[in-house]
Amino acid sequence: MNKKFQLKNILSLKEIIFLSLEIIIPIILYFVFNCQDYMNLIGAEIGIVSIFFLAKASLFGIGLSLLFSTFYAITSLNYTYYGEAIIYFAFMIPIGIASGIIWIMNRFKGTTEVSIVSTKKTDFIIGPIASGILTFALFWLLRYLGTQNIITSTISLFTSFLALYFQLKRSKYGEIFFAANDVVLITLWTLATIDNISFMPIVFCFIFLLVNDIYGFFNWSKIKMKQDESNKKEV
Repeated sequence: MNKKFQLKNILSLKEIIFLSLEIIIPIILYFVFNCQDYMNLIGAEIGIVSIFFLAKASLFGIGLSLLFSTFYAITSLNYTYYGEAIIYFAFMIPIGIASGIIWIMNRFKGTTEVSIVSTKKTDFIIGPIASGILTFALFWLLRYLGTQNIITSTISLFTSFLALYFQLKRSKYGEIFFAANDVVLITLWTLATIDNISFMPIVFCFIFLLVNDIYGFFNWSKIKMKQDESNKKEV
């Protein structure tokens, strides 16, 4: 097998240990709180692993995130978090597929790592405006459907659209906006957990996603510098 695709060439020993802890802790909490709904646990575990690989700018993260999006959308629909269900079914999954295609076409020198692009100033204008328009349009649909915690759900829509925009652009700022969205979702699912303890794994999933996304921003900056240095050597 090509060494470039071996796990040890993607994650360091410290990262493997840290990821293992992130996987184990929700499992322990699942049994401690007697959550019972194992589908929430499975979805949470997939989400944690997917975002960790995305933090490494790895194509594996895109594939796993599509699987997580499916689990998460179904869970959101069951709890009448229609905003989350809509954004994942209608936007996150299709844009995730588009991102996967773009990332595959822009792999860095044949590795599983995506070639990271410098963010243009115009993106900081186009991204928020486009996200704002989409959020405003969908707010009325969420209101009509009787979405629970509609204000928090609407904020989640806006931060999700921003994150998806910059992810599609292969920009490190996608990680920052995903982190912002994680904060909103921690709040959203904590409110749900008050009603149903089985959502506890999802709360901890987004806590770990927040940690991974913050790590991802700094790691993408580091990877971008290495890629730039490598490209300069070939000139």
